[in-house]
Amino acid sequence: MHTIWSSSPTKCEQMRHRARNAPGWDSQHTPAIQAKPRQAPSVSWAYRVEHPELGKVINALSRPEYDLLFVALFHPTLFDLHDQFAFDVLPGVHPLHGHPDLIGTITPSHRGTLAIARDLGVMSSHPKTFMPSAIDPDEGHWVARPLLGDFMLFLFDDQGPYCLHFDIKHEEGAHDKPGPEVVASRQGDRSKKNASAKLRIKAQYLAEIGIRVVYLHPGQVDLEVARNLRFLFAWMVRASTLKPDQQDQLIELFQRGIEDGTPPAMVISTCAARFGWSPEEGRRVLFQAIWTKRLRVDLFDAILIDQPLYPETRDVIGEYAHWFVR
Repeated sequence: MHTIWSSSPTKCEQMRHRARNAPGWDSQHTPAIQAKPRQAPSVSWAYRVEHPELGKVINALSRPEYDLLFVALFHPTLFDLHDQFAFDVLPGVHPLHGHPDLIGTITPSHRGTLAIARDLGVMSSHPKTFMPSAIDPDEGHWVARPLLGDFMLFLFDDQGPYCLHFDIKHEEGAHDKPGPEVVASRQGDRSKKNASAKLRIKAQYLAEIGIRVVYLHPGQVDLEVARNLRFLFAWMVRASTLKPDQQDQLIELFQRGIEDGTPPAMVISTCAARFGWSPEEGRRVLFQAIWTKRLRVDLFDAILIDQPLYPETRDVIGEYAHWFVR
């Protein structure tokens, strides 16, 4: 079967743009929690990642989320991502409901987390907030609060668009355990019971709309790959000032260097002397070409521009392909 991500980078970019800007589909999303003071958990690091192509800032609320986020962003068929999203308390529709590529297809709906919690017998574990009465602060009622998810990925394959949920924790086996915001002294039986119940509610919710949950932790990604992807993406924020034909020429020279063992720094310094192209722009073109896969190099090895770059022998997306299966 044809593999979408084996298509040319240009074709994948065109397909991403088409899927993301499909008429009649509203992809607007506001994160339930942002990586800002008084919002992000104070017990862990929080990160804001600006994504130029998606036109948004993505919030990662822990270092594991931050590291694994870049593997998701590197996937060539990712056309949108909802970060720190809220599960609907009441019945609702699939996130891709109304997408024109699914016209004629019945997208499933869900019952909402309240109904699911009731049927699972775990209503006491559903998040809630006490709303005091405006007349008497001692009186009031409980209001359900939404459960939250880490990253909802929007991708496409030969069958069309689909979604995945990346559920990320700091270590293997922690997905049904209380999070770091629950201090050790309070991680008793009740906290563990609530965490397990929430996992079951979210799993059932996503099962009802046919979205696969991918349970991840940092130990599942190669450390060098994680470092390289973080580094490369930082160069994607600003477009190169070189003209397209100049970039093509430079990329061709980098490709020759990969083949004959010439370090990128030597190519950059030669072009700076010959054409007057700034070294910074040379580095930008290099790193952007690697991120967009116009240059295929070994991302399981450190990227050092004063050393030869090795040709790709293991494709990162192929290595983690099982994460992205619908």
